[in-house]
Amino acid sequence: MEPALAVGVDLGGTSLRVGLVGHDGGVRRLEAEPTHPGGAEAVLAQLCVMVATVAGDAWAQVAGVGVGIPAAVSPSSGVATLAPNVPGLAGRDVGAELTRRLHRPVVVDNDVAMAVLGERACGAAVGVDDVVLLSLGTGAGAGIVSGGRLVRGATGAAGEVAELPLPAPATGRDGAWFEAAVGTPALTELARRSGLPGVPALCDAAGAGEASAVAGLDRWAATVAEGVLVLLAVLDPALIVLGGGIGRRPEVVAAVGAALAERTSRAPRVVAGRLGDAAGVVGAALHAVPSAGSALVEGARQEP
Repeated sequence: MEPALAVGVDLGGTSLRVGLVGHDGGVRRLEAEPTHPGGAEAVLAQLCVMVATVAGDAWAQVAGVGVGIPAAVSPSSGVATLAPNVPGLAGRDVGAELTRRLHRPVVVDNDVAMAVLGERACGAAVGVDDVVLLSLGTGAGAGIVSGGRLVRGATGAAGEVAELPLPAPATGRDGAWFEAAVGTPALTELARRSGLPGVPALCDAAGAGEASAVAGLDRWAATVAEGVLVLLAVLDPALIVLGGGIGRRPEVVAAVGAALAERTSRAPRVVAGRLGDAAGVVGAALHAVPSAGSALVEGARQEP
């Protein structure tokens, strides 16, 4: 087997993906399992077993392990916060724990932040220095690259767009307003109102031009566009990459792009992520060995 760069891990609330990634960003081997429902300790044990399995005989050539988690990770302490999808994960220094268990350097960061690094290195955002990956699925989150650098914020919570007060909340209390408005449950309810069995059926019907499905998807896309307008005002990205189980659907990309164009004359391009479910795995692996990720981006920039 060709020498491996790193192992990349994409830990989600419902699925855990682990990949062996080469120096060119290519995934040599990828495994996925449902995330263990037993909380952080059980999940970290599961993760370690999967890393060993995926690396196999190439373990001696693995330079490091990168892990994306559904949480904010403090740049100063490495401690995870804002982690509702994996009970017991908040308050832990996951990187230090996994470094001790795996006997390799382990870098841990937000899962969507890792996905935008993957897409920028060898996906839909190759060579773009100002890009936002907006992940839309069960939850909502953003990975941000500005001026060629990953934006993490003072506490690691940059991109936590779930908490945007859109639509305007009825009270002043904290809450995941934007996520509640654009996540899978909201779109599933739109599908139900249109007499359709779920989100895929809604998207299929909208793509086929069914009026009620088109209207429902357009209403949902308008809320997504309001969130993108906030990102546009603050970050001025050249590109919006839509990821996640919902975001990559072509009907969703078209609807969000149209809604954004209706609301601003300087709308950036809106595209679907190219790496699919592997984006977080690739980004995490490249983040674990920064020199390789930088070389990939520079190489892509110099291609004719």
